[in-house]
Amino acid sequence: MEKYLYLILFFSFVFSASYSQCPTVEAIMVNACGSEGPDEFILVHSGSVGFNTSDLQFDFDHNNNNFGQQNNDIHIDNGNNPSDPTPCSFVPGDASIISGCSNVISVGLNTFIPPNSILIVQTGNSASYVYDYSSLCGSNECVYVIKNSCDRTSGAFTNGGSGTRTTIMSLSDGSGCSE
Repeated sequence: MEKYLYLILFFSFVFSASYSQCPTVEAIMVNACGSEGPDEFILVHSGSVGFNTSDLQFDFDHNNNNFGQQNNDIHIDNGNNPSDPTPCSFVPGDASIISGCSNVISVGLNTFIPPNSILIVQTGNSASYVYDYSSLCGSNECVYVIKNSCDRTSGAFTNGGSGTRTTIMSLSDGSGCSE
């Protein structure tokens, strides 16, 4: 089955030098429609000081959280499923579905992502589509990959409807980093 996916780029505009140390969302791969939800991912730039993966949080739009505990936010409870609001966590990412890079490092919780690095966040636990990331790996920098501990049954990002959809990435380390 041919997969039609849209890559939505988010460019970071740093409005204050005091937050240049914060990680930023570089891009999000959103499933276009159909069954590609498990293959969604987020590209994160680690910022000028790096961060610990145990501090990384994703608050997905509430429209994507109300389909069982497996679809909850990662490391935060903000609109999670009311019957079981336990947040999901992170486990080592699946480097086998990242092609075009010889420098992919699978990481889990309590791993420091160095400054000015790329982290691929697999939003589900059952991603299986192999993507070519060679454009990210051209300079032979290490690329890190981590994934959601929960096996989402719906995509992390909304495909349609009207109105604004919001996903917030933040750090729980007291740095004030939130995007």
